[in-house]
Amino acid sequence: FRNEVEELRANFGKMQAEAAAKEAELNYLNDAQDAAAAFSAGAQALLEGRLGLPEGSVLGSLADRFDAPAEYRTALEASLRSWLDAVVVKDAAAASAAVEALVKGDAVSARIICLEGTRAAVPAKEGFTRLIDVVKVDDAFRSAAEALIGDVCVVDAMPDAMPEGVAVLVTKDGVIRRADGTCEVWQPGTAAASPL
Repeated sequence: FRNEVEELRANFGKMQAEAAAKEAELNYLNDAQDAAAAFSAGAQALLEGRLGLPEGSVLGSLADRFDAPAEYRTALEASLRSWLDAVVVKDAAAASAAVEALVKGDAVSARIICLEGTRAAVPAKEGFTRLIDVVKVDDAFRSAAEALIGDVCVVDAMPDAMPEGVAVLVTKDGVIRRADGTCEVWQPGTAAASPL
């Protein structure tokens, strides 16, 4: 009887490990499905290689290019909100080919960012932390990242007035104020899903 109990315990432990592995696999598949739903149909077509572009033209999603510490994640999402579903392509020729394929196809929507290109870096404003300086990006993507968030400064609390010489302020909890007078509030989970 004792041997049977030991055998049952061993089998139970094995079954628990198998169930945990299957649950992790299911969670991974659900996360992948949720992330795919966050992309427009055009972006999905580009990312899945369904538009016949030359191999190596499409480099992946913009969201995959950034790695933000937890405390800056909401600020990054707020700053990139309209670009989170963008597709990164290697150069202007790839961007042109992608646009042409999208227009000729189902005329579906997509945002496209070229990896290569000449962009001026925005200098840091003394006394402010630039968002680009607290997130990690590949060196090859640095110039494109500068164009997207190089002028965004992170603040703990939004001041009553915009500081002189600052283009965009963002709080760590997702409030954005721009020098042009526009403001946004981004609360994760309250709008379309984020692929980050």
